[in-house]
Amino acid sequence: MSLRSAALPHRLTIALLGAALAIGLLQGCGSGSGDTAHIESKAGIVKRANAICEANGSQLLSEVNDLLASPRANINRKGAATTISEILAREMQIEADEFRTFDVPPEDEEQFGAIIEAMQRVATEAKTNPESFLGPPPASLTEAQKLARGYGITACPVV
Repeated sequence: MSLRSAALPHRLTIALLGAALAIGLLQGCGSGSGDTAHIESKAGIVKRANAICEANGSQLLSEVNDLLASPRANINRKGAATTISEILAREMQIEADEFRTFDVPPEDEEQFGAIIEAMQRVATEAKTNPESFLGPPPASLTEAQKLARGYGITACPVV
């Protein structure tokens, strides 16, 4: 047996150990718990959140303005409120769903989760009690705005 053939099993063992280590490391990526490779900075989250809310807010305002410009809006105030609330509920749900995809730093999870829960409450109230959005903003919307602004998100939720 030559030196070369004697070293082959040793090299093979090292290569296999290296491959096993690499596979183990790759399996850990994206696992969620303890994975910091994809966590966004707070500034990045705020920027993305504001962009989402600005886009959805523009869509919401466009749809509401179209509805209010309709001659039927003056005839049926309750129907218009229901339609506006349906639009608001849909847009708020979209924003909450998109926010759930963010990789928030662990120290911000509770605060950011509270924002999502508040947005969900607005969507639910808009669906179940559309007339509450006819007058001053309901408490659910005010609370969602307060929480979002407390995190630095200034573009949501839109009133």
